[in-house]
Amino acid sequence: MQMELKTKGQMPRFHRVTDAALLAIGERAMDRYLKRVTDTVAKRTRPGSEGQERLKDYDVSSAPGAVSGTVTLTPGLGLQEMGGILRARNVRYMAIPLKAALGADGTPKRVKARQWRNTRVITSKRGSLLIVMKQGRRWVPLYALKREVRVRARLGLRKELRRERPALWKEVSREIGKLLAA
Repeated sequence: MQMELKTKGQMPRFHRVTDAALLAIGERAMDRYLKRVTDTVAKRTRPGSEGQERLKDYDVSSAPGAVSGTVTLTPGLGLQEMGGILRARNVRYMAIPLKAALGADGTPKRVKARQWRNTRVITSKRGSLLIVMKQGRRWVPLYALKREVRVRARLGLRKELRRERPALWKEVSREIGKLLAA
């Protein structure tokens, strides 16, 4: 009875609503959703980095009755997303660049710590090993030497996926509404 009131006595035309049409709507909406999310999260990574391009590697697939999307993260991006401990492998210590060894954009000025001149290793008052460089009368710390480093979760992909989920469903319902109205 409600159907008759809304459609003024005419039954809606459902012949356009096929499984293939619904899957196509779902695929398009999922593709836009993942593109929006990965573009937002990619802005949080260093500009021009390999991770920024790799983050945009996502795949949308459909099976009978379902559409799924997958974002593939490299091990480095996975560590930034989930957090964890990064340990030195095949070496005793990792050289972690400090402020004096970084450029204005946050990238290291030199590729390796050994490329700096007038440097030496000292132990700080707190017990940390530091690679320092002589500048005039002062020793400027360039790198901290660590056996392992705790990386906090900072990428925020899962959080962004959850935040954008309502927009995905709104887009799917809008597309289905267009299909029914046509």
